[in-house]
Amino acid sequence: MTTRAFRYKTHLIWRRVVVKGVALALVSIYFSLIPTPFSQWWDYAMAAIGAWYVIALFHALKIAMGPVPQVVISNDGIRDPKIGDLLVPWSAIKEIKTYKTRSKFGSIYLFADRDALDSGKLSVFSRYAPLLGYKAGEQHNVFPLPMTPSIALEESMDNLLSAIQAHPGAAKIDMTPV
Repeated sequence: MTTRAFRYKTHLIWRRVVVKGVALALVSIYFSLIPTPFSQWWDYAMAAIGAWYVIALFHALKIAMGPVPQVVISNDGIRDPKIGDLLVPWSAIKEIKTYKTRSKFGSIYLFADRDALDSGKLSVFSRYAPLLGYKAGEQHNVFPLPMTPSIALEESMDNLLSAIQAHPGAAKIDMTPV
């Protein structure tokens, strides 16, 4: 099978830049309008928020100026920028759950074997585990890995699922709609 790529919608990437820029501008206006900066506790909070938005703006600009992120389905496995710098090999995927919200939108979760993954590149488990019914501190052999929602991709969720199902590596994987 050939490699199949699903590109992010570029207007969503640029929207992130605009939103972060506007938020940073609002923080700057706040500090220009107050007579004595850093006289109240919320001034420090606004400074911290401003610093966070500076970092977030540079990160969004780096993504916007670079190649368009994409979900890649290849013979080696699935690579998704939302999961991180991690290639999830077909042999590691134990189950795929799909959550469909509308006719062409939804989310896909890969449940992958912990031992088959390079967990040093994986940071999403701690964020998404409570949403999927996992409790903090529990040890599980399977990681839930949320993929990019289909609303952020140029193609529909049905096309993404068809590409996953058409791959020979997905033949032994349980696919469950929820």
